[in-house]
Amino acid sequence: LYRAREDWDDLVHVFKLKLEHAGDDDEKIDLLREIAEVQERSLDTGDDAVLTWRKVLEVSPQNLYAISNLERLYPQIEDWTGLLEVLEIKRGMFGSPRDRVDVDFQMGAVLFEHLSSPERALEHLRMVLAQQPEHDGTIDYLEQMLDDPDVRMAATLVLEPIYEQRQDYPRQASLIDVQLADAGDDDERAELPKRL
Repeated sequence: LYRAREDWDDLVHVFKLKLEHAGDDDEKIDLLREIAEVQERSLDTGDDAVLTWRKVLEVSPQNLYAISNLERLYPQIEDWTGLLEVLEIKRGMFGSPRDRVDVDFQMGAVLFEHLSSPERALEHLRMVLAQQPEHDGTIDYLEQMLDDPDVRMAATLVLEPIYEQRQDYPRQASLIDVQLADAGDDDERAELPKRL
């Protein structure tokens, strides 16, 4: 009846009343899903839908449907910390590092682009390269990190073996130049030109 009249607020209210009397977790999840879908599609309240999907995770912490919806909604409302939390949950669900490549890349991108945390981004991007040494998106981010004095040296150390393997000696030499400029002591500086 409420759907036919498009009385979405009352429909959500009815679902919430049913939720208070839900018998088991499956019933709760179904009702929360209905609420979230109405909130997003009919009421256009993405923030409320996010809160409802978070309630699904309280009931079922590894619910893939809730995780995928949060993964989609968080960027729409520009809640990058929330997205990172959901990606952490998703990452924990995968057993092997190879299975985590896409999630680690997403986490690195969020940390670098939206949360101003290049050091943490670099950790995740290293994990990606450990499994896929030619991952182009990761290499692009590392090259952007060369402009950040806080992680420039670390980024050169990750990129250098990749350039060496590709036999991209001009880029490798430019990395060594950066390392030379950022080298901390005389012994370190003396060693770098030998590699040029």
